[in-house]
This record gives sequence, structure tokens and C-alpha cells, in this order.
Amino acid sequence: RMIGRAGLFCAMGRGLLPGGERASVLAAVLLGFVPYAVLTVAPFFFGLIGLVFGLLLVMLVHVVIDWPAVGLLALTRFGEQSRTPAPAPGMPAPPATPPGAPPGAPAA
Repeated sequence: RMIGRAGLFCAMGRGLLPGGERASVLAAVLLGFVPYAVLTVAPFFFGLIGLVFGLLLVMLVHVVIDWPAVGLLALTRFGEQSRTPAPAPGMPAPPATPPGAPPGAPAA
């Protein structure tokens, strides 16, 4: 779940940065984390109504962030590099027969 969140924060941060794809991953993740942190922490500074609203907002933000994060993990096989299957082994070489022997003669 946390790897998926980091991936979403990175995507959001790269969308906000002027460099886009050339931006460093750490800068993109940190910048993508800022809106998430503001949305989940800011309402708690407004008393009881802010507390209730903040809890509802935190639950909504967690659903909106965590469901795509888990889906991102499932699609990328939990961050694993894609592996191509090993090539099938070819047919073994035929046994060597002595020179001048008829085909199919046993090797010496």
C-alpha cells in the first residue's frame, strides 16, 4: 500500500513540477505528498466542526488514494521489474558418428 502511495505521489508531483519527467523521484514524491498532507491535517485546526469534517475528509482521501495505490501495485506486480520468460532450450545436437560410418551407426 505504501509503495503504491509513493507511486501516486510521484505521479502527482511530476505533474506539478515544471521539469516533468526529468524531475528527480524524491522531489516529485515530496511535492506530491504536500496536497495530501494539507488535505488530511488542515481541517483539524478548526475546532470540533473541523475535527468531524477532517475525519470524514481523511477517510475519503484514504479511499481515493489507497484504492488506486493497491491497483497500481497489482498491475506492476508489487513494483517488480518485468521479467521475460527464459527461452526454450533448442534440440540437442545429434551424437557424433565416426567418419565414413553409415548414418545411424553407433558412435565408437
